[in-house]
Amino acid sequence: MELKIDLHSEINNIQNFKYLFEKHRDYDACIRDIKISTLLGQKCLFEIEDISLFCDISDGSSTLSSLSKSAILINKISFKINTDLTILELKVDYRVLNTKMGKLVKELQSFGIQLEINPKVLKFGIDNSLQVMGFYIDNTSYIRA
Repeated sequence: MELKIDLHSEINNIQNFKYLFEKHRDYDACIRDIKISTLLGQKCLFEIEDISLFCDISDGSSTLSSLSKSAILINKISFKINTDLTILELKVDYRVLNTKMGKLVKELQSFGIQLEINPKVLKFGIDNSLQVMGFYIDNTSYIRA
């Protein structure tokens, strides 16, 4: 399943995702390609296809997710990036897990309730920059639906 994620203005730059993706084997090459494209004045697409990020249902205050509390597994992330390194669009491809929380997600989706996936954000590093540490399913999104 694919879902578009809305980003807040304070975390809409590709640099805000450095902590999350710098361990990925293709990160350095992708960032180099992104910077070359932006220097040439071109928008670009950045995809990580073989990533495994577990997402729980929460309010986003916890930075840790365990498999038993996870509801979905994100296995692909796509960014459309502007020439100033801002993210124009962020999409995730995920599958629902066969856990207690995953079964809850399946049930909510069977009722036509659209879930909202948000980034978990923390201030990080010497410069105290905002960094995306993972994703979560907003536990208030299905209440509002």
